[in-house]
Amino acid sequence: HPEHRTAKEPKVELTPTKPDAWRGGSLVLFFRGAPEGAEEGAKLELGRIGESIDQALGGALRAFVDDEDFDGKAGAAKTLQVFSKDVKRVVLVGVGPPDKDPDWRLAGATAAGALKGVKGGSAGFACIDGVQVQDLVEGIFMGLHADLRFRGTKTPEKERTGEGKGPSSLELLGAFPPGSAAAAEKAQAVASGVNFARELVNAPANVVNPPNMAEAASDLAARYGLKCTLLDEAECEAMGMGCFLAVGRCSNLPSKLIHLTYTPPGEASRKVGIVGKGLTFDSGGYNLKAGAGSMIEMMKFDMGGAAATLGAAAAVAQLKPTDVEVHFVIATCENMISGNPGSLRPGDIITAMDGTTVEVNNT
Repeated sequence: HPEHRTAKEPKVELTPTKPDAWRGGSLVLFFRGAPEGAEEGAKLELGRIGESIDQALGGALRAFVDDEDFDGKAGAAKTLQVFSKDVKRVVLVGVGPPDKDPDWRLAGATAAGALKGVKGGSAGFACIDGVQVQDLVEGIFMGLHADLRFRGTKTPEKERTGEGKGPSSLELLGAFPPGSAAAAEKAQAVASGVNFARELVNAPANVVNPPNMAEAASDLAARYGLKCTLLDEAECEAMGMGCFLAVGRCSNLPSKLIHLTYTPPGEASRKVGIVGKGLTFDSGGYNLKAGAGSMIEMMKFDMGGAAATLGAAAAVAQLKPTDVEVHFVIATCENMISGNPGSLRPGDIITAMDGTTVEVNNT
């Protein structure tokens, strides 16, 4: 359940408040770097918003930029602690040279990285001309996301729960074109799907196994109103899924076929299918992954395709597109070593659902 997985996400709103009139905890400023070919050592231009903040701080921003050699390159960030009565800190984020379109998702993630250690409070983002609201908000929410489930018992309680970490509210400051609020909402839906997928991949194989992945899919469907169909091994066998089952029978955990369906409120003009590989652990089977470089301890990530599929399902269910029916299909199993009847061995000949026969040279 999402409420058991992560700290509560902050709320985001768009406001016409001017950055130099904003009052809160952390004010985020975005800066263009020097254009390509610019003279080395040239001072960074603060821009209209930066100049107004510098004036309000009595020249402290200009001095900080110069002292820290902040260059405004994409991905660069610095934090100026000001402890004034209006703002506690100013976070400087670079978006790259003025002759290139900024990567606003990167800018949002960069800002989030600088804000992650903040203990609550508000954060205001002074948006400059050309900001892409959806990309920026996606980056912010992905960057603020923290997977807290597997913190060890030696980790302090506050760090295990995420209590007081990161801002509690987010405000985008500026004049925005129509549709920007909807773009911010869309961004939160997309980010929640991405973060869900990341958490599935992060979890070890003894937590995300085929039955638990099926349960997660069922929970997701119930939460967001998707249709969920789960097929067990007997049902898959009746449909002729010989290749899938041959791999799954190498494990003592049952394989599952997951099918989620999003149906739009109106008539669907098209159908889209998204299929994800759901191998929750790949030992290599009898052709065991062994030795240096085999990365067997990382083979939990062989279900990354399934995680992306469920993340997409979460996003689509929240976005609610009006004219498309979307099907999400996952065959989930483990590739282990077993003497179970029908389990996969090198040299076996198995039959796929479409009747294709396959001779297995490597498990």
